[in-house]
Amino acid sequence: MGWLAHLSDAAFRGIPSEFETVAVLFDRFLHATVTPLVEGYYTFTIADVTKEVGQEPHKDDDLSVGFFFLDFCTLNVMLTVPTQERYGFAKNCIPLLAFAEALYGPEGARAIEGQVMQMRQEGNDVLYEARATDGRWLRISASSLAQSERFVFCMIEDVTRARTAEERSIHRMHVIEGITRENFALYVTDIDRDAVEVYSQPEDEAGRGFVLSIVDDSQRDARRAYLENVVCEEDRDLVDSTMARDTLAAFFASGEDEMAITYRRLIDGVEQYVEARIIQLDGYEHTAVLAIRNTHAEMQEQLRQKRALQKALELAQHASAAKSTFLTNMSHDFRTPMNSIIGFANIALEHPEEPAVMTDCLKKIQKSSDHLLSLINDVLDVSRIESGVVELSEEGVDLLDFADDMRSLFSGEAMRKSIVFDVDTTGLRRRCVMADRQHLGQIMVNLIGNTFKFTEPGGRVSVRLCEYGGRQEKYGAHVPEGYGRFDFIVTDTGCGMVPEFLEKLFVPFERDGLGRANPTEGTGLGMPITKNLVELLGGSIEVKSEAGRGSEFTVTLPLKLASEGDGDDPCAVGATADRERDARTADRLAAERTAARNARGLEQPTDVPKAERFKGKRVLVVDDDELSREIVREILRSVGFAVEEAGDGEAAVEKALATEPGWYDGILMDMRMPRMSGDEAACAIRASAREDLRTLPIFALTADAFEEGRRRSHEAGMVAHITKPFKRAELLDLLEAHLS
Repeated sequence: MGWLAHLSDAAFRGIPSEFETVAVLFDRFLHATVTPLVEGYYTFTIADVTKEVGQEPHKDDDLSVGFFFLDFCTLNVMLTVPTQERYGFAKNCIPLLAFAEALYGPEGARAIEGQVMQMRQEGNDVLYEARATDGRWLRISASSLAQSERFVFCMIEDVTRARTAEERSIHRMHVIEGITRENFALYVTDIDRDAVEVYSQPEDEAGRGFVLSIVDDSQRDARRAYLENVVCEEDRDLVDSTMARDTLAAFFASGEDEMAITYRRLIDGVEQYVEARIIQLDGYEHTAVLAIRNTHAEMQEQLRQKRALQKALELAQHASAAKSTFLTNMSHDFRTPMNSIIGFANIALEHPEEPAVMTDCLKKIQKSSDHLLSLINDVLDVSRIESGVVELSEEGVDLLDFADDMRSLFSGEAMRKSIVFDVDTTGLRRRCVMADRQHLGQIMVNLIGNTFKFTEPGGRVSVRLCEYGGRQEKYGAHVPEGYGRFDFIVTDTGCGMVPEFLEKLFVPFERDGLGRANPTEGTGLGMPITKNLVELLGGSIEVKSEAGRGSEFTVTLPLKLASEGDGDDPCAVGATADRERDARTADRLAAERTAARNARGLEQPTDVPKAERFKGKRVLVVDDDELSREIVREILRSVGFAVEEAGDGEAAVEKALATEPGWYDGILMDMRMPRMSGDEAACAIRASAREDLRTLPIFALTADAFEEGRRRSHEAGMVAHITKPFKRAELLDLLEAHLS
């Protein structure tokens, strides 16, 4: 239709014309000239000007600018050859939207289309700049051609470098603004021009006259006023000598980039630390930036850290001294029972024909061994807790039953020492909680045992359990939902402690400081162990004591309340679930073992002598230590067991798999052995296809007394975990419970 308009004007109105067009079918630029003849006739010429249009008026090596033309009629763009190649287009004539979307994506294409539409209507230029899909910043600009109403001349520029420089400049400005905000006063001093330029300063302007006095002698009064009224007396000489013209000139001559001083001044009537920094301005020989910022919080923190480090050093020195004392004491404490063990063993060997002497020596050896084991356990407990390997577990605990356990545990000692011992639970509002029963018991046993140790006959030891009621005003804000705050209070009328020792009560290896002259007992680790366990459970411990009048220990713990539902007792459920499960398992295993014994003709009669109560039962003892196997072998054979042995876990598995079903009644398994550990061996036996081996009682008999070892033995399917050294009676009772 555009062609027809030009031809009609020439034929019927006598108007010549010259115009450009695009041959879309051929991707060519055309130039047409129309000349009128007589009415109804005209002549015209068409020239292909694609090559001429493709010649850019800029150097070929200018990679930042490309050119193209926009056809208002078809909204196609015609790219020059270098532009087409530079931006990776397959054709040089493509629709505007496709061109813009390839560069900027859909959103950018819509924006460019909007500007082009506005240009067609109002004649505005097009200018669009954004990040392209390939990460570059591209700018498209377009303006109308004076020679043509149809075509628009357009440029595309890569402005990535300029935008990067602009972003960097903006970043630097933000940094400068941040520095300005950090400093409540900022000046530029020039001693060549005797000038001071103020960038920022406090509202009171107290420091401005002082800074001016550096280069202006007429400001002496302002300088004196600032030093006397603002700067603290102890720092006035430092400020006066540093912030002076001569000092500034010497700083410039030194070649240093920066110097700084810290002093105290009044800010809003409060003495605070500030830092004044003088920074050489690059490119200016005698010009510096003077920046003053408030460093009071930093200085307070530094002073706090210094005090903390000093205290830590003192504690470390004290701990080192205490540890040296501990090693001296422990050398004595370990050697004393060892001396008894060795001495009485020698006496027993010298009197083999005197049973009374032998029995007395063995009893004393056993007593000394128990004492030595207690010392070792204390040292290991501290190491284990401090290394963070203690694992916590939750079970239902009835606090009334727990209190009864404490009462039963210490009533015998109370009678023996003639000490009045009572346990009060009237302060408990709720008895059922979820707690780590083992560690809670260890805390209470340590505390109560400690009070018995230092309470004379005729004294009193009291234990009280109570729960905060109502709003729990003192601790309620720290009690999570569903928890209660409980106190476990242990009081005695013993010797008490001197005030100096109370500060060191929970420091490891401390044993001095009692309220009376008394030989130290134990390792000095009981209280540190107790405190660490309390904190491990999320609680706190407080001590009140007076020399000669006794002590009071208060353990405060947040304990989760056991939820009750459908009339069930959650304490009983939580506390006895494991026991009931073990009992059911024991009953089933006992029935299976009885059937196996009957099949082998090994049914044992009732009312057998104690020495033969295990006659007909066969066990496998697995241990890499020959002496340990010998001890267990002799104990078991003395009560009728048939005993077989294996030196490691791999041999134990081979023996178990090689026997006929029902051959073994149980296995005693060490945990740490070469080639295959005890828990690995137990898992391999349990994985057997044989039903008797999957249900065979396996006991861990090991020196690994830590919770991690107990967990591994339980996960391996062992029915019990017995730690060395063990009591003969306890081992036999456990075997009887599982193998009867």
